Formats: sequence, C-alpha cells, structure tokens
Amino acid sequence: MSARGRGWRSAVALVVGVLVVAGTLFGSDDWFPFAPMRQYAYAVDPNGGVSTHFVEGIGVDGEPVRIAYGDIDMRPAELEGILRPVETRTERLFEVLETFRSRRPDALPTVGIRYVRRRVQLVDRRPSPPELIELGRYEAPAGVAAGGSGP
Repeated sequence: MSARGRGWRSAVALVVGVLVVAGTLFGSDDWFPFAPMRQYAYAVDPNGGVSTHFVEGIGVDGEPVRIAYGDIDMRPAELEGILRPVETRTERLFEVLETFRSRRPDALPTVGIRYVRRRVQLVDRRPSPPELIELGRYEAPAGVAAGGSGP
C-alpha cells in the first residue's frame, strides 16, 4: 500500500477512534453508532422484573390468534413506539390488525387485537410464572370478523 493510502487509513481510524471514545465518555444513545451501549450493558436486579410486549389477535370464539412481528412487518420497538400510550391510540391497534389481516389472509379469522405486557418477576434470579397485563384492546363491531372497516 502506498504512503498516501496508509495515511488515509490512519486518519480515518483516528477519527473513528476519537468518535468512539467521545461517544463512550460523553455521548447518549442518540449518538449511535458512536454511543455507549448502555441499553445492552446493564444487569437486571436479581429480584427485579423483566417485561416484554406483544400483540395477539382475538379469534371469533375468543381464542388467542398468534401474531408474529413479521406478520405485521414491524420490529418490537416500532410497535411499542406507535402504541405508546395505547390508551389514547386504539385506532393504531386497528391499523395493526388490518396489516395482519392483509399479510396473513390464511390465518384464523380475527374479531380484535390485544396489546399485552408479559412481566416475569425474578426471585434470586429465578423467573416466576409470567403475568399477562392487557394494555389495550380493539374489537371490531359485531359482524365484522375477517375484515371490514374500523374506527
């Protein structure tokens, strides 16, 4: 490699190194990819709780219908972002349900959708049975099962 090429590589490596060190010492997660990775670098309290969120369809007979994130073309953080606070955004649940219905016409017919928090309490690092907390719900008007218009 030429001296000029080595110089460019060295300059780029130096700039990236300075950005990583500055991000680690002074940055926030908004500085990604030069930010400190606090979201991944923490320990859960051995007696704390761990929560995850998910959506599930409500079948015609009230049975749960599994809705995977791929079925609604969203990642978990995107879903949480559009549904927070879900109490004031039930129309967003309808949109998620319609996306599921259009992407998975072969799935069981659904009359609604629930937004659920699964919370697991740890006791001495051992998980207790999960607690399911319904955060929001949208149910289609009577007679609208597999499709139709919503709110």
